[in-house]
Amino acid sequence: MRRVPLYIGGGILALALVICAGLIWLVDTSSGARFALTTLDRLAGVELTVQKVEGRLRDRLQLRGVTVSRPRMLVRIQELSLDWDPERLFGGRLLVRELALRGVQIQDDTPLSGKAPELGWPKVSEVVRRIDAEVTRFSVRELSYRHLQQPPSELKELAASLALRQGTLTLTGASVSASQGTASGSLAAGLWRPSLSLDLRLAPSAAVADMDNFSVQARLWPGKGPEQIAGPLTLAGRRGDARRLELDGVVGVTSTGFNLRNLKLVRPGRRGTLSGNGSMTLTKSEPIFTLALQAKELDLSRELDTPLLISGRLNFTGTPSSYRGDFSLENRGDGWRQAALAAGYRGGKNGINLAPLSGQWLGGGVRGALEIGWEKGLLVSGKLAGRRLEPSQLAASWQGVVNLDLAGSVSVPEQGEPRGSLDARLLESRLQGHELRGDLQGSFLGKTMLVKRLALAGKGFSASGSGQLDRRFDFAAEVSDLSGLVPAASGELQAEGWFRWRDGVLSGALSGNGRNLSASGGRVGSFEMKASLGEEKGYPLQLDAALMGVSFGQAQVETARLSLKGTLARHQLEARLASGENHADLSLSGGYGNGEWRGQLLRFTGADSVGPFALAAPATLVLADGRFTLSPLVLVGAQGERVELAGNLERDKTGFLRARWSGLNLSRVNYWLKSGEVNGASSGEVEVAFLRRRRINISGHAEADGGVLIDGQRFDLERFSAGVTGGADGVSALVDLALKEGRGAARLDFHSSDPATLSLPTRGDLSLRLAGLDLALLRSFFPEGTLLDGRVAGEVSGSLLPGGRADLKGQGGVSQGHLNWLSQGEEFDATLDQAEIGFAWRGRIASEKGRRGELTLSARAAATGTYTSNGERMLVAKSILRLDADGTGSRAAVDLTLDQGGSLTATFFSNSPAGFSIPETGDLSARWSGIRPELLKPWLPATLDLKGELNGQANGRLMPGQRLELTGEAGFSQGRANWQGGNGEIGANVRSATLTFAWRGETLTGDLALALADYGQARGSILLPVPARLPVAPDPRGAVRGSFSGKVKEKGFLTALSPGLLQETHGTLDLDVTLGGTWGDPTLVGRVQVADAAAYLPSAGIHLTGVELSALLTRDQIRVERLRARSRDGELVGNLLVRLNGREIAGYTGTLSGQRFQTVYLPELQMVTSPQLTFKGEGERVTLQGEIGVPEMLILGSPAHEVETASPDVILEGAPAESEGKPFPLVLDGRVKVVLGDKVRVQASGIDARLVGDIDLVLKGIDNIDSSGEIRVVEGRYRAYGMDLEIVRGRIYYVNDPVNRPTLDILALRTVGDVKAGVTVGGFLNNPVVKLYSEPPMPEVDILAYMVLGHPLGASGEQGALLATAAASLFSLGKSESVQEQVKDRLGLSTLGLETVDTSKAGRMGYKEIPTTPGSAAAEPAGGQSLFTVGKYLTPQLYLSYGRSLVTGENLFRLRYDIHRRWQIETQSGSESGADLYYKLEFD
Repeated sequence: MRRVPLYIGGGILALALVICAGLIWLVDTSSGARFALTTLDRLAGVELTVQKVEGRLRDRLQLRGVTVSRPRMLVRIQELSLDWDPERLFGGRLLVRELALRGVQIQDDTPLSGKAPELGWPKVSEVVRRIDAEVTRFSVRELSYRHLQQPPSELKELAASLALRQGTLTLTGASVSASQGTASGSLAAGLWRPSLSLDLRLAPSAAVADMDNFSVQARLWPGKGPEQIAGPLTLAGRRGDARRLELDGVVGVTSTGFNLRNLKLVRPGRRGTLSGNGSMTLTKSEPIFTLALQAKELDLSRELDTPLLISGRLNFTGTPSSYRGDFSLENRGDGWRQAALAAGYRGGKNGINLAPLSGQWLGGGVRGALEIGWEKGLLVSGKLAGRRLEPSQLAASWQGVVNLDLAGSVSVPEQGEPRGSLDARLLESRLQGHELRGDLQGSFLGKTMLVKRLALAGKGFSASGSGQLDRRFDFAAEVSDLSGLVPAASGELQAEGWFRWRDGVLSGALSGNGRNLSASGGRVGSFEMKASLGEEKGYPLQLDAALMGVSFGQAQVETARLSLKGTLARHQLEARLASGENHADLSLSGGYGNGEWRGQLLRFTGADSVGPFALAAPATLVLADGRFTLSPLVLVGAQGERVELAGNLERDKTGFLRARWSGLNLSRVNYWLKSGEVNGASSGEVEVAFLRRRRINISGHAEADGGVLIDGQRFDLERFSAGVTGGADGVSALVDLALKEGRGAARLDFHSSDPATLSLPTRGDLSLRLAGLDLALLRSFFPEGTLLDGRVAGEVSGSLLPGGRADLKGQGGVSQGHLNWLSQGEEFDATLDQAEIGFAWRGRIASEKGRRGELTLSARAAATGTYTSNGERMLVAKSILRLDADGTGSRAAVDLTLDQGGSLTATFFSNSPAGFSIPETGDLSARWSGIRPELLKPWLPATLDLKGELNGQANGRLMPGQRLELTGEAGFSQGRANWQGGNGEIGANVRSATLTFAWRGETLTGDLALALADYGQARGSILLPVPARLPVAPDPRGAVRGSFSGKVKEKGFLTALSPGLLQETHGTLDLDVTLGGTWGDPTLVGRVQVADAAAYLPSAGIHLTGVELSALLTRDQIRVERLRARSRDGELVGNLLVRLNGREIAGYTGTLSGQRFQTVYLPELQMVTSPQLTFKGEGERVTLQGEIGVPEMLILGSPAHEVETASPDVILEGAPAESEGKPFPLVLDGRVKVVLGDKVRVQASGIDARLVGDIDLVLKGIDNIDSSGEIRVVEGRYRAYGMDLEIVRGRIYYVNDPVNRPTLDILALRTVGDVKAGVTVGGFLNNPVVKLYSEPPMPEVDILAYMVLGHPLGASGEQGALLATAAASLFSLGKSESVQEQVKDRLGLSTLGLETVDTSKAGRMGYKEIPTTPGSAAAEPAGGQSLFTVGKYLTPQLYLSYGRSLVTGENLFRLRYDIHRRWQIETQSGSESGADLYYKLEFD
């Protein structure tokens, strides 16, 4: 029994020894390691195979050919090395010195999960948290991971140090290398308390957006709500050490995805930001993304190679298979770069649809839809519409508006050729003021392009074309106004032809003609052209062109002909230019082959006004890739002229150019000069040798003699020479000029020590000396209208410095100076008493923004002269200008003293350093006093004359951006204003007139006070939207404010304004108005009142008294609330409402009423009316309604007498032509009733009658008035030529007849016993029917005798005369002749009737009478007398007559006898006697 415990203990010890031996074998032998690995794989549920095991589990272990597999997962490792210390596990610490894997391949065939992945943050247990583990070096090389059949992902190398302490996993010194680039950094992940700290640096193998390395930093801590961890994230991109991109934001990790907040992307050194929020939610199929971005002036100029500043927003939501969103983007820029685009979109993996799409571009709108697909290649289709696009934003000269519609598609399949179609329509558009329209229909398949229709037309041009480009495309164009296509051009063109582009070869034909073409300063009167290019062997080509009337600048060519024939390899060019006596002929032969063109100039001859010139021998010309060769080209001319050119340039830019000339007649230049003439001769030579590195050797000299003629003045050269030399030692140049007759000299010297190159020297010394140089030589450099005479002397010296800088100083002056300036009626003529200037300048020759040179300037000028403006002359007794400027500032002052009194002083000061432009800032002031207002007369109305004095002052400041601040005051005192009207002159003494103004910011304000000595006073203020900056430009949308009030007496002013219409005017005008609205749409509101006014209307003979008017002005109305006027005992009142639409009258309504208003009071017409009228109108149409009562009217006239008028066929010499009256400006309609009262009488032409009645007038226009109604004679008589007739019945009536065509119904009788004799008048007023009437019936001569004599006609000739006169008056339309014939037959007379005798200018038969008495011509009866004549032929040759004047009562006896067939003698006896002898000419 005692041995039992011993046995048990021994067994346990043996078992312990066996276990220890097994453990030692397991961890200390390779076989134990293999056994452990194969046993552990079964425990882990995986299958593990190892081809070779080396080492032991205790410290170092190396495995080769490791394969680990489990269902749907296979991992192969070529080599695994482990170096660790497992004994530390007993102390709770794991130490792995190295764990290295090489050749790792992972094949993952695990199917995609049907559930949404969960991003649960890994957590460790309390036991693991207490473990302290470390992997000093962990590395994986040649890692490949492949999921299912997808392309594998590969890493070249991954290395890091790992540590796990207190539940925090740390990676340090991590690095990853792959074909895409490298990454390095560190990571710390909290597995007990969730957290993440990340620092990474990425270097892609190829630069991304000009960035070659990136850094990522994240600091995430436990989040709130669904977010497990959250914190700031920073991404930075660099190019080298320069930062190019920075992205900051907050990232939050949830169990289902990621949240991104407060994202902000900036690019150091560039404008703009991109900010927003987003999220990614993981689902079982695809992640869902949401994104909301905002861009603010994001500069994308570098990325898109055009200036872009993008602002806007973008929203995105969905998965890669199904998403939607919208965006709105805007680019701010100038002209066409200003654009905006907005659209909603929806799409998936196979494409995207943008609709609706809208935007703004070129000042107009763009709308449409686009669809883009990429499932089997690329497919783009859509429609776009542009409206009111302004092409001027593409080119300023393309003024107009474009409207167009586009529809088309482009398809690029994965296999096959791309294809597409386009349908474009140019709707009603305008370009350069011309209408424009057109359309294009076409398609393409691969390289084959088909244009079904191409048409473009507008006012002045049309073009069309169609065809397949690789077969034949036909086109035609006609332009009647070239300016519709090419801005600033004009002319007419016609062209037609065809072309073909096949296999890279162009062929075709073109013919055209044109006339009156002009563009860019050139002009062609007409041209014709034909050209063709073939695709046959050698590519035959031909061109024939003829131009007429060609001019460019001063050069003019009457005809130009050009002919080109041959093939590409061999062709010949012939050209001829001719203009009057000038002509030139050229012949060139050559060809292209082996990459070069080689030819010969065979002929170059011509002649001008100087003489002929010609090519001495053919010259060879070679043009190749980078090479140029010209063998000596020698031209010889008249009188020994010779010009020689030669040159050679190789591909390396070395070579030479040489020019020599001798005896060259300078008069040949006159043809090309705009003004002036040159004569003389010149000789010289220039040779340039082109060396490597842009170095050259240059030498040359030139001499000339002769002279120039400028503005009629001739300047002869005493000497002129110029020379230049240059090489490795430097460059020197000299120009020496001297004029004959002591008219001045100039010399320019320059020397530089820099080697000579193709560019100008960067350093050197120069000097310019002028000695008494006549300024007339420089007139062509003066502005137009400016003449400066005198002599200038001075000196300028200095140096050119590196960097394009210069250091110059100089001084000069003008002696014997005279200045004349003339422009648009204004002239300034002055004698310069002093003109001196001195300066020093050091700075850049080429101006550079932000850089200034150092300038010192001092100038003095004094002058006397006259200033004339539109005939008003001002004598300037003294004017002084002073200017000083340097680095401390600029100071300028002007003092003017006028000969008639008055002065002006102006000063300017700026503390800005002096420069060549006006300083941006400064203080300015001006004072004037005693200025005569007559100087302002050119800007005042011609009828206004001001007398007095102008005084004032202004002070202000010039600010950056050409802005101003200016305040001041101007006054007019001791004055008088005279207005010259048609009836005389009106004058008013001006007590004072003051204007106070302030101009600053965006407005100009002012206050006006006016006081007249006898006519009242007025005050006002105004605010105008005129920004205080230069140049002055009002703001059309700016607010306008102002007020004006006053009380003015009117004393004859209206009489002067309206001569002949109004006289003796007087009254009081009281106004109070306010100005508002904008500059482009101003409004005037307020009240205007006229009281106690009166006037005399001479045309109507009436006096208006008590005239009153009260008007109210509002924004869109003018309301005349009361209008009142009196004339004698009557009154007229009315009102008016005018509706306004902007500045136009939209409509008006009004009323006019009165009682017994004296309308006319003239000797021949007196009328009193009582109107009751309403009127309204819109545009040119006015409607009149109401009634006009005529209670009193008296028409007075002279007694009845016969008036003879000239026949319409009579032409009066010297009489003015009848002018056509202006049409009535309004379309008149309506209905007006005219009612005659009880006191309407007519007393004229023998009629004395009282009228009553009424008529209705229907107005259809001023020349189309219909009437209905009648006017009756209620009592009346007709007394004339011995007749006294009672008007028994008198009616003038209308039945819808024109107002000038009434129907007459009149019966006038004389009763003698039982006999009633008289006349009836019927028909129309313009064609009355007059008939004699009697009871009982009797012959017309007896009726007329009863009417005149009261009994039948007797045998007395005097009774016959009375009847003839009465008949002539009653039957003036032709009826009287038959009655007169009856009277003549009854009395046996040959002549009976009225005769008008005009003896003021001619004899009685139309011939000029010759006085038969000595002395002055005999007196004659007054011209145009009416004689009643009774005559009888006693024999066929003898005629006797007796005449009595109806005006003077004088008697005239005449006896006429035919003494021969053509001779006639006539004697007369009356108040004067005489005889006439006539010679007759008879015409068939």
